[in-house]
Amino acid sequence: MTRFTARPGDLRGATVATRGVGAYRLATHGPDPTDPDRRTGARVTRWEYATAPLISHALQQILNQWGEDGWELVAVAENVAYFKRPVG
Repeated sequence: MTRFTARPGDLRGATVATRGVGAYRLATHGPDPTDPDRRTGARVTRWEYATAPLISHALQQILNQWGEDGWELVAVAENVAYFKRPVG
């Protein structure tokens, strides 16, 4: 599995890549040089993000599998789950 990382502000110009069947992960093109945390050297948690379609007959299995892989569910919209986990 290829990892993609993002920080707040990095999602400008993001592209989408597939991860398995019907799941997607955001890929970014590098950090925002105007980010104040980047200029001051403050330590910022880096996150990777993923989405997955939710199928009602396998909902618990899908969510548990992502959780076992270290992903945190952050939102659900229109039968799509949005996950994040720290990079590293």
